[in-house]
Amino acid sequence: MSLFHLTEYAYELLKAEETLSDVKIIKAYPFKDKPVRLKNTVIAVMPSRLESEAVSIGGEKQSAEISLSLALYTPIQRGSSELLTVAERAVNALLKLCPSKISLCETEEAEALGCIKCVCTFTFSLSFESSIEVNYGE
Repeated sequence: MSLFHLTEYAYELLKAEETLSDVKIIKAYPFKDKPVRLKNTVIAVMPSRLESEAVSIGGEKQSAEISLSLALYTPIQRGSSELLTVAERAVNALLKLCPSKISLCETEEAEALGCIKCVCTFTFSLSFESSIEVNYGE
């Protein structure tokens, strides 16, 4: 499972979720920030982190953690209760992916967007065998 495919799959799951039909689901692209005042609640799906390490001598067995984040935004006038309700619905929609960890950051104001925001991060643990042979100059 690649981080790209996980992001795409999560995006499709959220788009298909009936309980989120009133929420705009988008793919976030870092460094393309163009603040606009929001009128509706939005979820931005984005890859977050990838870490891998060898867990055996010789590095044949690998352990990896990949994270996917959802940035949730709602207009200030709708309040944090709507934001947390949407966060709960999004978490329920992505539980099918069997994350090993879910975290939700504190709600904060995004003044340029005229909204409040929180980020929900899903972490997935993977184990696999590497088929790469490394010759250390022997």
